[in-house]
Amino acid sequence: MKNSLLFRYLNTVALLFALSILPVSAVAGQQKPVINASTDKTNTFGSIGAGDQTIIQTLDGLHTFAGHEVTFSGFSGALGMASDTAYILVANGVASIDSQEAKAGEVLILPPYGGRSAKQRFDAKRFTQAWSEQAKTASPDVYESFKRVAKKQRTAMFFGRYKTTSFNVAAPGSGSQELARRSVVGSDTIAEIRFSGMQDPSAIERIVIEKFVSALAAEDAHTVANLMDPTPFGGADIQGGASGARLLMAHQLISSQNWAQQFGDVAPTRMDENGNWQLINGKIRTQLSLRPVGDFVFIQSINTGV
Repeated sequence: MKNSLLFRYLNTVALLFALSILPVSAVAGQQKPVINASTDKTNTFGSIGAGDQTIIQTLDGLHTFAGHEVTFSGFSGALGMASDTAYILVANGVASIDSQEAKAGEVLILPPYGGRSAKQRFDAKRFTQAWSEQAKTASPDVYESFKRVAKKQRTAMFFGRYKTTSFNVAAPGSGSQELARRSVVGSDTIAEIRFSGMQDPSAIERIVIEKFVSALAAEDAHTVANLMDPTPFGGADIQGGASGARLLMAHQLISSQNWAQQFGDVAPTRMDENGNWQLINGKIRTQLSLRPVGDFVFIQSINTGV
């Protein structure tokens, strides 16, 4: 129970425990402009990356976010991404995934790889305190809705129904730990895979290989670097100079040969269950090996030969 004693509601029947989600801190990125969505089409929110937060003015219908199908009804609130979780904060209306239905003052927490979502409560006062003046001006109605939620929570806290916690969904552990984690898996390239809803390990391996090969052929050094094994560069934290060193190595790898010509139009094939893949273009064979690091697989090596 110790991990659940975070945000408490009391009544005469039972104790209901829920998680307190604190506001997005400075390390979590910038708030994006308001999105006004209508019910006549399905929107995707793939542009939201780790550390970003998007404020939603009005949203209804079925939409895809972080690899999950979410149903919105009269919704206004915010959508955000941390390195290891996505989240939907509800100011008004409802957001639901399968049987999980979040209403005003509640949050849906979405894990990567299509994992089961969770519904908890969040600290609306501390959340609104993190808003910039620009965000308040751009989204006054949503801001006021969150403030109304905060007022109700303040009353509940006065009567001992709620209890706050120091947990922050935008930076679990600490801000420095979140930045370190983001330096490894926070790129758009990796987030797109981890939060695609894809669960099959072999399918994930294939898309990592395909993205790496395509990036080499297109001379996209940033994507190549993001998919390279971070272990030689610091492993769990590759901020600053380590990240620069990995990018430099990506440039050197790209310039080492004509990858577009070498790969041709050949698709990669899996050699075994140990993360080894190959491309055979005529007499030229390219072998790529993957290394698991945490919950993701990176390119450990690439070798070519006849």
